[in-house]
Amino acid sequence: MPQRMQAAFVATVRQILSAVEKLAVFASALVPVLILSVVAWLLIRKLMTARA
Repeated sequence: MPQRMQAAFVATVRQILSAVEKLAVFASALVPVLILSVVAWLLIRKLMTARA
């Protein structure tokens, strides 16, 4: 019984680490897009206020 519990625990920890890894990859792919979006938004906003 302890071996089964240990195997289940290790499998759970591996699943959690896999989920964290996928989240980190998603976040690292999203950061450049967010930065470019914010820069574009600020540029458009500045151009619109300069015309007014």
